[in-house]
Amino acid sequence: MTASGAGHLRGHLGALIAVIVFGASIPLVRLTVTAVPPLTLAVLRFAQGAVILLILRALVFGGRPKVDRRDVPLLVFLGLLFFAVYPATLNYGLRFTESSRVALMLTTGPLFAAILGRALYGDRLLGRQVLGILVATIGVALVLMDRGLRLSLSGSTLAGDGLALVASLSASVYGVLSKPLFRRYGGMTVTTYAMVAGTVLLAPLMVTEDVGGAVGRLHGWVALSVVGLGTIGGAFSFWLYTDALGRLAATQVFIYNNLIPIIASVLGVAWLGETVSVYFAAGFVLALVGIALVNWPRRTGAPAAPRAVAPAGRAV
Repeated sequence: MTASGAGHLRGHLGALIAVIVFGASIPLVRLTVTAVPPLTLAVLRFAQGAVILLILRALVFGGRPKVDRRDVPLLVFLGLLFFAVYPATLNYGLRFTESSRVALMLTTGPLFAAILGRALYGDRLLGRQVLGILVATIGVALVLMDRGLRLSLSGSTLAGDGLALVASLSASVYGVLSKPLFRRYGGMTVTTYAMVAGTVLLAPLMVTEDVGGAVGRLHGWVALSVVGLGTIGGAFSFWLYTDALGRLAATQVFIYNNLIPIIASVLGVAWLGETVSVYFAAGFVLALVGIALVNWPRRTGAPAAPRAVAPAGRAV
């Protein structure tokens, strides 16, 4: 296997592992926000992740990596998007609507990434990749309908859906805009500094919530949940995800998001003994087929991921 092929394989494995953790995190976040307010939870989660990644950076690279001053504003903006706007809107969305509806909104990520990649870098999707996005989305919809997804037009539900869409869009913008920085500094450096920036920017907003009450509830299962979300669900999973974004096209990574609601449903089957219907099985298969169509290697053997700035009209 060539170095390029090994890098792509690492990217796919990293994205897969990350979305498995994300899938387990969504129901955990929805449970935890009943005890810890959304913004406070986001800050506690990513403050832990930032500290862990800073320590890892120091151990692996022997000190602070050098980042060009001209790239600092973009790093701060990326941190605002992915580690402030994304968790805040996602956490509040989970307060207003069901986990399944939020998960369905997150499947818009590949579409947003494709549109942004086309607009900024001239990337274009192959026909099978467009088909793959559609097939995977249909598969997720089948799974969620089987798990009780229902049509609701109440104000709170629509607000939750809208917030989830904002979360999806902010993550997609992060994935597309961060490509040049990944090429210069690597996934860990970008993730570390973006997470630090996002946490610092989000922290002052905690004053709008009952921080004192939240701190008083940080014991037992609440404390374990916050620690788990900050370590495995924060530093580990987000580093893997952003490392994958540095190795693959953004659409190739975001298509894995379609597995998040399926993973959450599988956990429900495993932990709660819920039944699985033929619709669930069919949706699961369709989602996998869609992911395969998006990420299937091109016949020419050329790398599937585009460079950070690609010529107009180049396929991803």
